[in-house]
Amino acid sequence: MENILAEKLQNYITNLLGGQVSIASADGEVITSSEKKQIGTIVDLNTIQGSNYLSGSSSDLSNPSLIGVALYYESEIQGYVLVNDESHKFFPQMTLIKSLAELLIQQYYESIKPDLDSTDKFICSLLYNKDLNNLEYLSSQARILGYRLDIPRMAFIVHLDGFWKNYLNNNIEFSDEKENIILRKKHDLEKTISSFFTKDTENISAYMGEDKFVLFKDVKSTPEGKVVQLLKDNFKNIIAPMVNFNISRVSAGIGRSRSGTIGLVKSCKEADEALNLGRKMWGDNQVYSYDELGLLSIIGQGAKDKKLFFSNQVLSRLADPDLVKTLQYFFDQNLNLTQTSEKLGIHRNTVIYRLDQIAKTINKDPRNFDQAVEIKMALLVDKLLK
Repeated sequence: MENILAEKLQNYITNLLGGQVSIASADGEVITSSEKKQIGTIVDLNTIQGSNYLSGSSSDLSNPSLIGVALYYESEIQGYVLVNDESHKFFPQMTLIKSLAELLIQQYYESIKPDLDSTDKFICSLLYNKDLNNLEYLSSQARILGYRLDIPRMAFIVHLDGFWKNYLNNNIEFSDEKENIILRKKHDLEKTISSFFTKDTENISAYMGEDKFVLFKDVKSTPEGKVVQLLKDNFKNIIAPMVNFNISRVSAGIGRSRSGTIGLVKSCKEADEALNLGRKMWGDNQVYSYDELGLLSIIGQGAKDKKLFFSNQVLSRLADPDLVKTLQYFFDQNLNLTQTSEKLGIHRNTVIYRLDQIAKTINKDPRNFDQAVEIKMALLVDKLLK
């Protein structure tokens, strides 16, 4: 939760109750408080009265004087209201406090949202549409805006880390309207893409919210693989106009080429998955293609708990950091013992000894192809999902 919002909530609730009120973040750190010495402290949310409001479970009441409620916005916890209630007079009012605080949160976020232009609204309606009966309506909207959806396009999502915080949030003042800032970023993206692709120019660009922009690249007469390669080879030049002292980390994801309303949605989801998984595995300032994800696209889907259980079963006994490092280098070098020893700067026999230790410890031999696949998947799950 942002400081300015936390302070508004704390002042409002303090005026209502007249008691000691604190606002904590989603992880329990006190952001602001009428008792200044509490700021920055960490509250154990499971040990306060009223924790049934907080986590859905009963409390051991180890701190019976502190009561609290969780605050939600769009189904996500934004933070907590914590009230000192030694006289036990505020507890009955906490349900009302929760409702009023969540109303303030909603009003705050609605007030700082920029007005989207027609294309942004159309793309957001398309991407976040849950009613398949609306697809024909959305297709007609595309025609009104002058966009042909029968030609193939691939989604190119650009993540400008800090765009929302540094440009659109009310905490920082800018002379330009937020809408103009968004338009300029879209224009920068369109212009640089057009400079590298002089044909197939029926692109669609839109602001997706928060830190993300999407450009649906027209690929009707250019091989898809060539477009992907050009985007990857020229990524630094493409994003250069968007990088400044407020935004230093820019990453992108590329989806497959598709047409039609459903096709645009699928390509965008693929690009978003490539972006999110790529950033988690290899970091920012790179571009990731969905087709290059391989096993990652499978690992990123489905039941998280089952995958973590599988990973834990394989890796839980592998605690030695030297063995883990050797394993990772061994896979990076395509199971080549000589290249692994050179990369690690150790003797080849030492690599063999370590691989023997790994096989003995986890009962799976990384030199066996089938077992190596299991170990590799366990490592990927451990890195992606933990």
